[in-house]
Amino acid sequence: MADSDLIACLYPAGDHHSVWAASQQVVESDRNRSRHAPALLPSSSLGSSKAPAYHCSPCLRLSFSPPPKRDKGLVCGWDPSCDIVLPNLSGVSFRHAAFTFDEHDRLIYQDLGSQAGSQVIYDKAGRGRRSRFRWILGGHPVPDGQEETIIHMTPSLCFRVVVCRHDVASPLYVNKVNRFRRGTAPVEALLDEVDLGRPPTEPPSGAHSPPGEGPITLQKKLGEGGFGVVWHVWDVSTGEEHALKQPSDRAIRERRVNVHRWREEARMLGQIQHPHIVTLLGQDFIDLPRLELEYLPCGPLHAQRGLTPRECLDVLRQCLSALDDLHGRHPPIVHRDISPGNILVRQRDEDNIHVKLADFGLTKESDDLVTMCGTRRYLAPEVYGLGAYTAAVDIWSLGVVVMERLSDLPDSHAKERDWCHEIAKKLKDDFRHEPDGVKELLMSMVVMDPGRRSSAHDCFNRAQALPDPTEDCCQTPRAGFSLEEDNEGQHQIVAAPGSSRGGVSLAPGPSTATGQSQSPVFVRSGAPVPQSNISAWKRTRSLSTDEEELSAVYLDWICDPLHALGGGSDLAADLGQESSGWSDLPPSTVDKSVPRSVSRTLEPTGPGLGQATVDHHSIQQGPSIVWDDAEHMAAALLLALRETD
Repeated sequence: MADSDLIACLYPAGDHHSVWAASQQVVESDRNRSRHAPALLPSSSLGSSKAPAYHCSPCLRLSFSPPPKRDKGLVCGWDPSCDIVLPNLSGVSFRHAAFTFDEHDRLIYQDLGSQAGSQVIYDKAGRGRRSRFRWILGGHPVPDGQEETIIHMTPSLCFRVVVCRHDVASPLYVNKVNRFRRGTAPVEALLDEVDLGRPPTEPPSGAHSPPGEGPITLQKKLGEGGFGVVWHVWDVSTGEEHALKQPSDRAIRERRVNVHRWREEARMLGQIQHPHIVTLLGQDFIDLPRLELEYLPCGPLHAQRGLTPRECLDVLRQCLSALDDLHGRHPPIVHRDISPGNILVRQRDEDNIHVKLADFGLTKESDDLVTMCGTRRYLAPEVYGLGAYTAAVDIWSLGVVVMERLSDLPDSHAKERDWCHEIAKKLKDDFRHEPDGVKELLMSMVVMDPGRRSSAHDCFNRAQALPDPTEDCCQTPRAGFSLEEDNEGQHQIVAAPGSSRGGVSLAPGPSTATGQSQSPVFVRSGAPVPQSNISAWKRTRSLSTDEEELSAVYLDWICDPLHALGGGSDLAADLGQESSGWSDLPPSTVDKSVPRSVSRTLEPTGPGLGQATVDHHSIQQGPSIVWDDAEHMAAALLLALRETD
């Protein structure tokens, strides 16, 4: 069981024996006896045990109790009153540094103004001496994920810090941190602030170069495409993180840096503020283009395993919300490369998933596009043609992305438009096998003819009206209904022969240019029926006749899980990555937090920007009854009863 009073341990370290020996003397000094802890393992087990080598060394324990003597934290220096007393060696200051907590309750190492400065190295990255500077040691995913964090107090004193993990949100931990910050000697702390009682500063000996200035950041590659690379950048002092997108070495080497395209991407992102579109934090075009973007810690959509039907619907809703905004502008903004690698996940937990569209390197403001670009697996069929295409290409791509997460794409070697035909055919087959409202919406998006494809505005409204799938609800297929296609490629859900002599169909009407949908009604086969959702129908339609009232009663039956003909009956049930290491990064001229996005053409670069190969999993959708099911079945029952009257 973890020691709730322990903050961290300091072990002697150093590349040279003299440095290690001097550091061990600090650990074993009588002045630091109260914090001394013996080695966990005998030195004889070094190399033969799977335990870390530092377990064979003694250490200094940094703990909450007793609390520090000053409100600066546990102070280190050659002052005998320091919490950790250091030897009076060259480069060691009277009060050299302190271990304390920042405003976010994260453990930090704070240099208090030493002459030569301190240095903290995270897995051999982040080098640079600084004075009056802070380094985050724990309480953040980046330092917590390091294998080794080494503090160089001076060139001759070096310690490995091992931070204890705590529940930083627990009241007990927060109270301990607050008491730790206060210390036990406020009067002495006040004197310390005005430097009373402190000996004059030693003149520089010349043996150490002066400390540097400016921020220190770590970088880790998130992905790389043919023309750009994206890095995760973390500031060691503030903990701020962002994504830095810049031209790749290959693009620079081959002189293929299109500065105009980079400026266009920055301009378009700069004018967009949407909760489901990645945010531009800064830009710099000195020497080479550099875009600083919001960092989304959960990575791309294709890295998320086991998305539930509810999560898939949430992803669809959020991305349609973004496309509704982009396509609704004048001229419309067309993304042109919607894929799982360009949908980034900001947060995912048991209650929700939050995604954002990223990688606007291929984005265009136009009603008339001709360039063939994007990710082949998700390209709309019209992109392969010789003519122009429109914003409808984004609708197809998003529909295919969500379809893939729900039921996977066809196992086929078809290419270009033939591949698109295979996708549309499989979606129809999936709907026949297990119909639901989400697939019905996808069928209005994954349409070969872009003129019959629903708009982002219309799809978003329909997605919002769909009920949330649940893990344990019963999904009732449309008993006695089938999917048919007319001569013009329109889909109709038609009552099978014998289910009613009148035949009922619900066909999605063509989407208008403005994305407006018509009010929902039921009609007999052969008449065009607009697309809609039952919840909107029930809100807007008044029951003025016995016929309509009876229809509403049947809806109640079907939706009642305890009714003999309802969704819960037995009858209804029977019908029913990154690179692994961090490295140093020179400070950027602009600052803040990341997406992963790099422009991409139809080169064989794989799916997404520098992402691992997509591992496609079929997701079995749990049974559930949806409003569309209820509407269709109620209409069929109503007509059947009318025929028997």
